[in-house]
Amino acid sequence: ARTSVQTLQLKQEAFDAMLLHCPEIHANLCIKLARQLGNWAIRHQQDERENREILTNLIGWQLLPEFESFPGSTPGVRLLNRRLEQLGKSNRHVLVLGERGTWKDLVARLIHFQNDNASRPVLFLDCASPPPVLRDRGATEPTADDGLVLKIAQESALFGHEPDSTIYARGTRRGMLELADGGDLILRNIDSLALPVQKMLTAFLQSGRYRRRGEQEQRQGQVRLLATSSNPLDRDVGECRFDPELFACINAEPYHISSAAWCP
Repeated sequence: ARTSVQTLQLKQEAFDAMLLHCPEIHANLCIKLARQLGNWAIRHQQDERENREILTNLIGWQLLPEFESFPGSTPGVRLLNRRLEQLGKSNRHVLVLGERGTWKDLVARLIHFQNDNASRPVLFLDCASPPPVLRDRGATEPTADDGLVLKIAQESALFGHEPDSTIYARGTRRGMLELADGGDLILRNIDSLALPVQKMLTAFLQSGRYRRRGEQEQRQGQVRLLATSSNPLDRDVGECRFDPELFACINAEPYHISSAAWCP
């Protein structure tokens, strides 16, 4: 309530008599209860859809890719596969660079499956298009700032959130860093991460600790990043669009792939 209020306690018999005497109260109560039930059903459907997306991500990316090695028999492809095997066994963060259409996602997955531990989890997140967190918005409501919405969605996807931790999020979401603990997380378009989220990710990589949004308790985890980008990140660092500390963390094992790699 925005102002001071008074409450009145009624016995069941008195309340029933009041409803009979004032049918408008009964009608308004029914409308409010029906609206709340409808909102609950919508939220439940959204939660179920979100859970299905998470399960699809978890299950789909645990499966072996269609190719166990990069397809082709040219000297460039053989060299590429040897390098992917080396990267897969190093357990260091990897940055895969290359123009669009060079199968960077496949390269990242092959790096993961070159590891000797087949039980390591692997998840995938497109930083340019994270799962949405906006809820219960009417079609006539004004849209929030796109940059803020993207930042919150990226933070929620990576770190998770507690119930009602923001005006956008309801329910508890386990972040991908939590779900991928002990394994790999493929981050497509890492250059699209908002700068505040970049700094949060840097802090996690340096300390192994993080918090869900809206949570005070610190959690621990260990995840290897397999990041991809179509843009040269060193240029973004120079133009203050990419965090230099995060670039130093993921640039330990850079790999640049081009279409020339599989050409004769």
